[in-house]
Amino acid sequence: GTENGTPRNAVVLRSRFFVSLMGELLRSLLRELVSINSLEHPVEVTLLGVDNQFDEQWLSLNQIASFDAAVLWPNDLHQRTFHEVYRMGMPLFMPDALGLFRAQRMTNW
Repeated sequence: GTENGTPRNAVVLRSRFFVSLMGELLRSLLRELVSINSLEHPVEVTLLGVDNQFDEQWLSLNQIASFDAAVLWPNDLHQRTFHEVYRMGMPLFMPDALGLFRAQRMTNW
């Protein structure tokens, strides 16, 4: 957490990856990690597009910039979201090139 005891917050950006089996497993793992570490390292994670991802809430760029960090698993290597969030200067977590390659080979998008 931060110095004043409030938890850090991160946003997992919308991606078609999270409607695949691997994406659902990763989402579950992330929730478990947040739960297990909640006392020592409190983090609030907002998952955009949780189940019916395109029926879920949409955030403005200002709202996204209010988070401490973002997680992006792009389903398109030229996804505009990367450029938008990168230019905000916030920490951005993404899989490496091999992780993206493996995900694209194992999913139907």
